[in-house]
Amino acid sequence: MKKILFCSLILMLFSVAAFAQQTLKGTVKSTIDKEPLPGVSIAVKGSIAGTVTDLDGNFSLNVKPEDVLAVSYLGFKTQEFTVGDQTLVEILMREDVAQLDEVVVVGYGAMRKSDITGSVSSVKPAELQKIALTRTDEALQGQIAGVQVINNDASPNAGISIRIRGVNSITAVSEPLVIIDGMQGGSLSDVHPNDIESLEVLKDASATAIYGARGAGGVILVTTKKGSNRKSSVTYNGFFGFQQIQKKMDLMNAEEYAGYINQNRQARSLAAIFTGQDGGALPSPEYYRDKSTDWQNEIYRTGYTQNHHLTIGGKSDNLSYSIAGDYLDTKGIVINSQYRKFSLRSNLSFNLHEKIRLNLNTFLASSNDRPTTLDARDQYGSPVYAALNFAPTRPVFEEDGTYSKPGGGYGSNTEYNPVALAQEPVNVNRLNTTIINPELEFQILKNLKFRTSASYHLVDGEYDWYYPEYIDGRRSGERHFSGSKTAPFSGFDMGSYPSQRRYTVGLNITF
Repeated sequence: MKKILFCSLILMLFSVAAFAQQTLKGTVKSTIDKEPLPGVSIAVKGSIAGTVTDLDGNFSLNVKPEDVLAVSYLGFKTQEFTVGDQTLVEILMREDVAQLDEVVVVGYGAMRKSDITGSVSSVKPAELQKIALTRTDEALQGQIAGVQVINNDASPNAGISIRIRGVNSITAVSEPLVIIDGMQGGSLSDVHPNDIESLEVLKDASATAIYGARGAGGVILVTTKKGSNRKSSVTYNGFFGFQQIQKKMDLMNAEEYAGYINQNRQARSLAAIFTGQDGGALPSPEYYRDKSTDWQNEIYRTGYTQNHHLTIGGKSDNLSYSIAGDYLDTKGIVINSQYRKFSLRSNLSFNLHEKIRLNLNTFLASSNDRPTTLDARDQYGSPVYAALNFAPTRPVFEEDGTYSKPGGGYGSNTEYNPVALAQEPVNVNRLNTTIINPELEFQILKNLKFRTSASYHLVDGEYDWYYPEYIDGRRSGERHFSGSKTAPFSGFDMGSYPSQRRYTVGLNITF
């Protein structure tokens, strides 16, 4: 009898739950022409339930009377309403005029979103500033559909690859063309997110056509901030953060490693070497129980990043200015890896006449990079690779104070002490960058403007590298020092002279 009552109660509960839901059907149309809208998103707020309209603008969704539905569509205002006892509805969507009138930067100038026929995506500066990052290319990750941002490795100042709509060429470079304040050849790593006024990504052929083959991988347009407020302002942004390796590889300790070497040798009909017997044999595996060297612990550390960004801006009748200084200091998670950078960005605008304006954008940067080989083994060894292969039975230092070395009849003979590989080689890259972009604007008529601009880009680099002989004991100490300067103006070539200068004059007419 109790089982019958229990089953009846369960059935009643399911019946109540079933009657609590209803099927809501409807059509979504535009208020302009009363045409149905396909692909409109209809979601139940506070849950994962939802649907989209079909090609005829129709939809069907199981809902409860108390549910609130959110109806959204690109270019239209989002609407919300409570279901109540409705089973059939007609939803009229109103255009979002503010969104359609939003001005974005494209190759030919600035246009309203409603006038753009190509594929152009914009990122609001506020979205880039939500994350504590110092590079715009890193801040782009996950912000735009079809744009993939890949960190090449975890070292400070690591290279970042950007792909717009995938790989566009098998043999040529697929990186997008970056244009900063109207000038080509810039790097997103040199632009702090707090300095950005607007950022647009041109994806398809029609949007990038003005740039020809150079825009085959897409185009990223960046406009930096100018002075806009009458009252002078000072803004400071800074952060401090720590970095740690997320997960270490699970490797054998010294006791397990010694036992494995013995088993491996015996399987090949060779004598075990970790026996603890007289005659030069190595200690038994039990000897290393408390004497294991965790090479991952030896080369990894807790890194940090600190960034300080100061901006001064303002505007008067004849002058607008925005000057930003930035300091970045990053200590990597591998010992002896570090990156420091100082930069200064200045955007000045002078009203020379009521119809003539001179804009002068300047960027200065000085960086000091001490990288280390992380994920690949080059001819001189990688500390990360060596930490996974060097025997845990060996100490960091021998009794005489020298670094332990491979050999002894076991382990790899081509991998050297991971601590020595990370700590001892000298690898310093110094880079000084100067970019000057002057621009002259002349208002010919009310709707006709003449603009000409030029760019000077100087890169001065020094690369100092030294590999001590005591790391492996075989190579003699090698030292390399090189310096290079490239100073492109844009288009003018000095021939075979080491310093290359190029010059470009651009014309932009706006109606």
